[in-house]
Amino acid sequence: DRFGGKGSGLIYLSYLGVPTRDGFVIPTDFARSGLHRDRGGLLRQKLREHIEVLEADIQCEDGTPVRLGDPSCPQLLAVRGGSVFSMPGQLGTIVFVGMTREVVKALENDDAWFAWDAMRRFLSSYAAVRWHLDLEDLHIVDRKKRELGVAMKTDLPGSAMRSVAEECLAAIREAGHGDEIDAALDDAGLQLANAVRAVCESWTASRAERYRRIKHLDSRWNTAVIVQQMAAGNHSNPDADSHDETRMSLTGVIPRTRMQPNGFRAFTGDIKFGASGDDLVGGLTEADSFEPVQHLHERAPMLERRINHVNTRIRRFVGTDAEIEFTVDRGVLSILQTRSAETEHVFKPRTFRDPGPSCGQGVGVM
Repeated sequence: DRFGGKGSGLIYLSYLGVPTRDGFVIPTDFARSGLHRDRGGLLRQKLREHIEVLEADIQCEDGTPVRLGDPSCPQLLAVRGGSVFSMPGQLGTIVFVGMTREVVKALENDDAWFAWDAMRRFLSSYAAVRWHLDLEDLHIVDRKKRELGVAMKTDLPGSAMRSVAEECLAAIREAGHGDEIDAALDDAGLQLANAVRAVCESWTASRAERYRRIKHLDSRWNTAVIVQQMAAGNHSNPDADSHDETRMSLTGVIPRTRMQPNGFRAFTGDIKFGASGDDLVGGLTEADSFEPVQHLHERAPMLERRINHVNTRIRRFVGTDAEIEFTVDRGVLSILQTRSAETEHVFKPRTFRDPGPSCGQGVGVM
């Protein structure tokens, strides 16, 4: 009731020593009391204090300094909502917060594709949560793929991904938000404060309210906000034949566990190389670009063993099989979410006798 399901899961992971990313949780009573609407500077002051603690912790653990908005050692963050009860896809998430103009230029020197894909992801998630502006509807990436004759966005050169990000920025300006986005791209602290406010406000968005009404959930609980160091699974990858796990970047989700006849557990799920978590669970990319999690057995056997070990530790602590979302950032595994998983012996698929004609289509795994 204080840190939400997502925040509590991260606290459990930290307690167990499971690899995750450092961060902090703004409790539910913050948004419930309306403190996110403060315009007197209190929010930015409190965020600045906690960011300083976070950056000191990261430097102590990793030996590498990171600072929000500093292009020489940029700190990039994910800001996510997490309710007391599960509301999949209903609350706001803004990724790559801290991606200023200077930061993207610095990152471009190391990996141009990653730098501009990260900027694109920031602009898309910020616009969606802050202004309910869906840049995915513009199909900018798909148009660029057709223009250059490639099948996957990871096949685009860095210069093309920069063009995509610039088109996203132009679309935001055309929608009337040019002044605010220009200010945010010059001020990482402003980005963070606006992101926290927007995630808090997503609790009262029409779709979230409609979801709670359908599910008979009480609206008074409100949401916690998780501010966490970004795990970037969208770095450029080595070629498919390479088995260098220290250079791999990917994201994955294991939503349920199946009991095999021999009594052993088998996980079902998907992975996607060169992607971030929302590509899978948010349905932002076509499902034919996913791979079964079992492919890790051949492509990244050490990673598969680590994930199996993590899942076992969580199950022993919680008492149930765990659903996990994970990201690998250049070989570094981070578990970013966990909750109780469905298992086949308690899950019965339900079907209609006559389902009628199809009326829509979906992508993603959640």
